Amino acid sequence: TALDFVRTNVFTAAAGSRAAEGVQQLLVLFSGGKSRDDVAQASQLLKQGNLVAFTVGANKADLAELREIAFDPSLVFSPSEFRTNPLQSILPEVLTPLKTLSTTVRSEEP
Repeated sequence: TALDFVRTNVFTAAAGSRAAEGVQQLLVLFSGGKSRDDVAQASQLLKQGNLVAFTVGANKADLAELREIAFDPSLVFSPSEFRTNPLQSILPEVLTPLKTLSTTVRSEEP
């Protein structure tokens, strides 16, 4: 699946991941429809690997599927469409958890 590809090829030390150093791994997934893949197992592997997935879906996106992929249901966003104004309108909602995560990671460092 696409999620497996990202987990095994993008979030690796060889590709620049610094997870071994305690740097939080973040994935922002944009979707305009339902996945052709079964996302259940792949999304569980992302979560087990502490990869925090945010999902953004518009148009015909499957919100239940996006909730399954997201690390937490609060990290699912649904703008009316993928155009500048609707995406800008959700920016504060997306940035709040990002700021919280970055503060948590920084405060846990020695």
